[in-house]
Amino acid sequence: MLRNAETQWADDEALNDLLLRVRNALPGLDGRVGSPRPDELMLDRPQSLTTLLAHWQAAHPEAGRHYWAARCWTLLVWQPIYLQVLAVQLDGQAPELDGMAQGLQQGFVAGFCLPAHQPLHADAQRLLRHAGQQIRQFCTKAHAACRTLLGLHPKLAQRLAADCVLAALLHAQRTDGCGNLQLCRRADAWLDACGMQGASGLLAVQLTDGGTRLGLQRKACCQHFRRADGELCDSCPKLPLAERTRRLREQHG
Repeated sequence: MLRNAETQWADDEALNDLLLRVRNALPGLDGRVGSPRPDELMLDRPQSLTTLLAHWQAAHPEAGRHYWAARCWTLLVWQPIYLQVLAVQLDGQAPELDGMAQGLQQGFVAGFCLPAHQPLHADAQRLLRHAGQQIRQFCTKAHAACRTLLGLHPKLAQRLAADCVLAALLHAQRTDGCGNLQLCRRADAWLDACGMQGASGLLAVQLTDGGTRLGLQRKACCQHFRRADGELCDSCPKLPLAERTRRLREQHG
């Protein structure tokens, strides 16, 4: 009994330490270890998915079902994806996503809860395979859970999720100082591990100071332009490549 308690304590401590480091890298990604609250969003709680959709339908009725579906999907998958990418790249660990519960307040998904477990410590290749499998399984379950509710095409769901993977890698680059060439290789490896080959990409932009920065080269539109207050995002594939390049260059001076 004592040995089991000690093992449980060690698992909790390891996972809590990981979540703290992830939170420091991205303050909005605020996780805890424990049991889900009744009001949290989970894939096996259909009412929580319905609540998420109802908020965006009421907030932007003019935007239509394509926007509602894309918005809800991105909100549903961004935390598990960022968690896996940042955990592997910045801390050399990979948590499990089974039983993940996510905070839902006024239509926004932020904060999450994981059951107690020991995150995987392994070599880089095994970590990547495990994290990719976790992301792939979560996205598969999430799409199955909300397929009828959202009516989101599988290809669009995959491309939006792939954008999250690469956006998380770009965020990690700010902390670990990874070079652009290495980041491009990482991007390919992550998309392969997630079963999302070719679903998103990186765009290299030459800056006025002679440096080069990478940005997202999306292959799917998030549909934000359908809102009354919406417009095409800076990395939207509906924009000409020259305009996307210009906007990215302006962002980074």
